[in-house]
Amino acid sequence: MGRDPVLLNGIVVTDFLIFVSYTVIPALMIVALSLRDDLFRRWRWLVVLYAAFIFTCGLAHLIDAIVVATPRYFLLFLSQAACAIFSVATMVALLTYYRDVLENVPNVDDLMTQVEALGKAVQSRDEMERALNRLKDTVIRLNGQIQRQDPSDHEGS
Repeated sequence: MGRDPVLLNGIVVTDFLIFVSYTVIPALMIVALSLRDDLFRRWRWLVVLYAAFIFTCGLAHLIDAIVVATPRYFLLFLSQAACAIFSVATMVALLTYYRDVLENVPNVDDLMTQVEALGKAVQSRDEMERALNRLKDTVIRLNGQIQRQDPSDHEGS
């Protein structure tokens, strides 16, 4: 099979689309980390490593598209070598730390349970505060009544 232009154009278009996606995805990951410092704070480096892995894979696809038109095999080697390095580094990091990540990232169900418990505690505190305010109002009212009474009423006591 020769150099079919339709097939080659399909390869270029799909490689370019993969490159665009693999550029936007890690960029969004980095933006999310910068906007939400609390997310994966402890494993920020792991998310950045994963983003670099995705980006270099996308870069390899861009170089693949370029190589279809102009054979630049050394450039292809460099892009694939970078992708391989980040791929292996990410794999090793994930294999090393995935249990730690899973054990320390809060479970959404657990967080929702904690939120509900805090809501109930706030509601209980509010009820207690209202009860204390009613009691305070009663004490003030009774104190006022006692002070308004004639002191001679208490002389015999």
